[in-house]
Amino acid sequence: MNDLTDYYIELFRLMKSYGIERLSDLDDLELDWVRCYSSRTHGWVPELYEFGKRLGPMMAKYRTEAATAPAFFCSISGISSNLEANTQISERAKYACLFPRRVIFLSDRFAYWPDSGDVYTVPYSFLAQAIMLKPLLLAGLAILSPRRVVMDICGRTQQIWGWYQYMEDSSAVEVSAIRESAGASNSEMRRLYEYSSSYAIVTPHLHGVSLDRYVRLVQEEEDSFHLFDRAVSRLLKQGDGPVESITQAVEELSLATARLNLLYREKRRTLNFEGVTSTIGAFVTAGSLLAPSHFGGLAAGVGGATAIQSLTWLRNRITSRKSLQSDEFWFLWQSFSAARS
Repeated sequence: MNDLTDYYIELFRLMKSYGIERLSDLDDLELDWVRCYSSRTHGWVPELYEFGKRLGPMMAKYRTEAATAPAFFCSISGISSNLEANTQISERAKYACLFPRRVIFLSDRFAYWPDSGDVYTVPYSFLAQAIMLKPLLLAGLAILSPRRVVMDICGRTQQIWGWYQYMEDSSAVEVSAIRESAGASNSEMRRLYEYSSSYAIVTPHLHGVSLDRYVRLVQEEEDSFHLFDRAVSRLLKQGDGPVESITQAVEELSLATARLNLLYREKRRTLNFEGVTSTIGAFVTAGSLLAPSHFGGLAAGVGGATAIQSLTWLRNRITSRKSLQSDEFWFLWQSFSAARS
């Protein structure tokens, strides 16, 4: 990811030249055109639009090189305040550390209207995410990109480049919005009912640790995170395979999860010694994408001690509700093909 890391170094240099280094800097800039910054108001927008266009060939190269691994998309659209940005992005960034170099954070589109006085727009969601994801991006652990870059001519939108063609890949997965336990019983919980008789992956998480520390931890303990990443990837790929291969993938995930738990316990002792208060919680990721038709029998075969630390079976609404409310936050997985149908 050296090319992408260099790209983000240049992006932050440009943003600094515009006076944008913190989320609070965005508060001083007038928003126009539906949560976007417009060239009508800000002279730097055309330059940043052209800079965004340069990502197209780089993304194509990345997808070619990463074609054998599932892609994880975190799509954050419509955020227009620091509070929303902090709420929606911060924990997703730590979640992305579990899958180094395979998570793509998507913002709203970059747009250009040549017929309307050469107007360019760049979304707030891109700049806000850039600021919050800076440690991830500079470490080469994640990607930030507009969902697409477009040009509107005579009322017709022409896509210059975008992610939709890659989202057609059956292995592409979108991670929907985080929901905290306090809201897990509300309207969003109803979406989980469709995942009855499937399961959720339960992943250890260090509460109270900054993103900078998380990034350093991934860099220092790369093997542990790579092992977990590989285990989840194998499980995704085995979704339609024979029971034996899925059972093996689940056992590998259980071992990888146990290794992360041990790593976090050791790290917590070090942090407490340094005066940083931290606790070990969990991410819960639910999705029918991971459940082949024969998973009902598999649940009994690999449940209990083998999978207790890595999988939670969502057999019905009651177990689904308890599983999500027992943890501070959770994610829903869905395939892009299913989401767009």
